[in-house]
Amino acid sequence: MDPIHGVDQSQGTYWRRIHEYFHGNKKFESNRSEGSLMNRWSRIQYDVNTFCGCLTRIQDKNHSGWSVDDKIANACTLFKTEDKKNRKFAYLHCWRILKDKPKWMERRKEIGSVNKTSNKKQRPCQIHLLDQLYLLPLMALMPLLSGAADTEASGRPDGKKEKKMLRQRSTIEAVDYLMAKKKEADSERDLKKVEMCNKAFE
Repeated sequence: MDPIHGVDQSQGTYWRRIHEYFHGNKKFESNRSEGSLMNRWSRIQYDVNTFCGCLTRIQDKNHSGWSVDDKIANACTLFKTEDKKNRKFAYLHCWRILKDKPKWMERRKEIGSVNKTSNKKQRPCQIHLLDQLYLLPLMALMPLLSGAADTEASGRPDGKKEKKMLRQRSTIEAVDYLMAKKKEADSERDLKKVEMCNKAFE
């Protein structure tokens, strides 16, 4: 989402914009409604978050000699074991897109710091619940839904507050620069006055 509309919009407006974007950029047949897209996203989000929790637990065990692919495969097995309906993890392609997105990584860091600073011993189900707290923009999956193959992480746009702070900072820097220049000019003028006075009394 762009910084102008990012947070100052209702849920209806947000999903209407996603619906318009989806149908404007899709490269396949689909007549999904706003509600259908919302339900689809909630399923993807829930399963990807659950998988991410499984992967974190596998990585925390730090098995010697395991490659990244081994850890992912074991996380998929753990996902299936813990799923009530014994389903396989079907959104690995979505996870590969989301895992490098800035908002996803920020949320992972937040949850990691909460887990480290907590004095209480957490049961696996509590960690599992924390993993469900992510709220990621659906726009991260648009390249996949629209058929684009580019999965490179792009930087998040600046928010309204950040843009305002940057403007204020640049204004303050400009004022500081002008004040410094004024002080230089004043000191030069004072030096010239002193020199002129000295010459006059010679």
